[in-house]
Parts: sequence; C-alpha cells; structure tokens
Amino acid sequence: MLKYLWIGLAITLGLATGGQAKSQPHAERWTEKAANEWYVKHPWLVGSNYTPASAINELEMWQADTFDGAGIDKELSWAESIGLNTMRVFLHDLTWQQ
Repeated sequence: MLKYLWIGLAITLGLATGGQAKSQPHAERWTEKAANEWYVKHPWLVGSNYTPASAINELEMWQADTFDGAGIDKELSWAESIGLNTMRVFLHDLTWQQ
C-alpha cells in the first residue's frame, strides 16, 4: 500500500511541476530587408546522392581495400564544376560496425 502512495505522490508532483516550464519569448518578426539580407548570404543547397564509380554498393565505398580517394576527389570536382555544392553519402551500419 505504501508503494502505491509513493507512486501516486511522484505522479502528482510530476504533473504539478511539469506544466510550469517557462516558454521562450517569441522574437519579433524580421523586417523584409533583414529577411532578404539573410537569404542572400545562404545559397541554395544543390546536390545529389553520391556513390563513387569505383564502388558497386555503399559498403564497398568505405572499405579500405576498395577506397579510391583520388577517384572520389575527381568525381566531386566534376560535381562542383557543374554547380553542385552538396553531396549525400550513405554510411551503412555494417560499415560502421567494421
């Protein structure tokens, strides 16, 4: 019985204090000028998913025996030359475990 009393007390205290979290005041809305200045400083992210031509899957891309740093640099420079500024690679959990 005492156990249930403590559990009830803990729940009551949790509910009583949990709702008293202070919310952050909202910042005022940016002016149109401030929004445009921010926007000019941040280019669009343009890119694609990437797997090197020398790798047949996500695992082979990262393995020491088949990792081709020079080839990756060459392919990423090609991507940059056509205006891509971001590339996404897949890190397989099996590679992470190795």
